[in-house]
Amino acid sequence: IEIPVASPEEADAMFDVLTYEKGSSVLRMLEQYLGEEAFRAGVSHYLKTHSFGNTDNEDLWASLEAVSSEPVGEIMDTWIFQGGFPVVTAERGGDDAVTLSQRQFRYLGDGDATWKVPVLYRSDDGDGHLLLEQEPVRVPAGDGLVVNAGGEGFYRVDYGDGLGASVGERLAELDPIERFSVVSDLLANMLAGNADAEEYIGLVAGLGDEEENDIWSVALSGIGELDRVASSDDRPTVQDFVKDLTKAKTDTLGWIPEVGESDRVRALRGLLLRTRGTLGRDQATIEQARTIESSGASTDAEVADAALMITAANGDLDDFERFVAASRTAPTPQLTVKYLRAAAAVPDTAVPERMVRMIIDRDIRTQDSFWVLALLIGHRETGARAWEVVTENWDDVLDALPPTNAYRMLDLMFYRSEPDVAPAIRAWFDDHEIPGADKKVSQRLEQLEVRTRLRERETEGLGEAFHSASGQQVS
Repeated sequence: IEIPVASPEEADAMFDVLTYEKGSSVLRMLEQYLGEEAFRAGVSHYLKTHSFGNTDNEDLWASLEAVSSEPVGEIMDTWIFQGGFPVVTAERGGDDAVTLSQRQFRYLGDGDATWKVPVLYRSDDGDGHLLLEQEPVRVPAGDGLVVNAGGEGFYRVDYGDGLGASVGERLAELDPIERFSVVSDLLANMLAGNADAEEYIGLVAGLGDEEENDIWSVALSGIGELDRVASSDDRPTVQDFVKDLTKAKTDTLGWIPEVGESDRVRALRGLLLRTRGTLGRDQATIEQARTIESSGASTDAEVADAALMITAANGDLDDFERFVAASRTAPTPQLTVKYLRAAAAVPDTAVPERMVRMIIDRDIRTQDSFWVLALLIGHRETGARAWEVVTENWDDVLDALPPTNAYRMLDLMFYRSEPDVAPAIRAWFDDHEIPGADKKVSQRLEQLEVRTRLRERETEGLGEAFHSASGQQVS
């Protein structure tokens, strides 16, 4: 979060996700560990002590230590001055005690960093908190164990020895942010190879009556990851799973919002309908979406957007031409973007060449070119062809992109994990570069390797895992 800065350019580079989002998340974790009253008192002490003066991080930590008697400076130094974050593993022994330990979380390889991890937990035996350091800690915990209680810890959790299944069975009893953390942690552990797809699918299978849009979003993103590595023979099984999973909630929500509905309910309706019609390929949903899209019958933005993307994902070249024409005559930039996204989603192998040519010829605005390319390269059916077209026109493509955002065309490149595509991508960047983006390209290649290994681990037997989980789904 904090690094030495020697130039204005390095200072500008600090205005990023690490400084803002990681920084605020770590502070939130500290606040929850110390308690809101103690944290507030510490901040008040800091402001009064240093009013009309200049300060450094250590001054804030000292004030928080003064009111809490916790080693705040030692804790925060491990989070501020080293990269990464830990995964806390919970394993039950032969008694009611649970052993908590930590290691550095990595998607690839191992790390040796450790943190002073503020851990909140609860079980049927009550609430607890501790500072987890290098050595494992045994804590008394009966049934109902939840590690990272409250969901504010900036670390992953890996439940072992049946604890994960226990948490999954009690998922509906947890707070929404805790449910989100459980699903998100298991997805991350699956991508890292610390958990298998069968366990993840089994957890998601129980979400049929979930009410929270954010939880559905992260859960379905994981199913989308697995759909990307599923064989052609197994895809119908994945689609059946998605249709079964979303049926109860989409039947309840329908296509027409009710008066007074919250924005979150509207967003959930759009997400589930779009998923059902794209990832699930449900024919009734596709037909209804096409009717709504062609007639403009819905005035609800979420439903209209879902109908457009469902139509596009199941469309043809006629739809592509229609979307491109609509993007050119759209009265607002927002509608231009919407129709370009739809055009890029049409699953026809002619689409990549047509849209890359539009970018080279400046028929697509420069500020839209990089994300259009990203969508094309990330497309499940036509992305491999899109990558070929980009490489065939590499110099012209780079010339058409804004230099500061050229690397962003690789944002979804990690989906190209196919055995005949991923090696070619790596070989390409041995001999080609995007000026000023070496680090960004390296990050994208690392993300590609994560999905390549996911494919190698999980493709075989994935259809059976989805088939078995279908019987567990809540309806």
